[in-house]
Amino acid sequence: MPAAFQELIGWKPTRGLLSNQGVVPACRSLDCISVFTNDTADVVLVAEVVSRFDAADPFAREVSGSQAFEETFRLGVPCYLDFVGDPDTPGLFTEARKRLESIGGVAVEIDLTPFTEAAKLLYEGPWVTERWAAVGDFVEQHPDAVFPVTVEVWKLSPADFGEFVSKIPAPLGMGKVLLESGEEVCGFIAEPRATQGAEEITHHGGWREWLEARF
Repeated sequence: MPAAFQELIGWKPTRGLLSNQGVVPACRSLDCISVFTNDTADVVLVAEVVSRFDAADPFAREVSGSQAFEETFRLGVPCYLDFVGDPDTPGLFTEARKRLESIGGVAVEIDLTPFTEAAKLLYEGPWVTERWAAVGDFVEQHPDAVFPVTVEVWKLSPADFGEFVSKIPAPLGMGKVLLESGEEVCGFIAEPRATQGAEEITHHGGWREWLEARF
């Protein structure tokens, strides 16, 4: 997605194909270096240079090339898509689908739910503990060098934090909130799309007062 929004090609290789030596880990057992290029031809050039097995990387794997596409190929299309209100993305998606179908793609509807649920595990499940194992010592020893929201989130122990965050429904999260007075407080934060159609409750003074006003 970061590549798509910048009109770039994003190549995410088979995990283990590229060496992770020298990479600051985010989630060590899942980390996979990605490459952004202007076009697919550049992807091929980069792949030819960097696709080398690294015996010193414990997560490296010998990967053989896949077969070339035949005249037709299956194209997975989610049966339900949420473009979170973006006015341009639906049309761009349809255009991309038509282009793939024009070169032999056969659209097959798929349920994307298992994939989105798996993706949430990285930030809302057991892999949170692994992420803390990768950066926890640094955060504790250099709190001033870490983005404030991150410092606030990692206040809990790894186990308690993972359990707590897993129960916060998207698109909510925890972080520091900057008040008009300049004071920073810990509170819930939300993605911008969550405000669409939401009720403004600032005049109530807080969510507790809003609840009391309702009942």
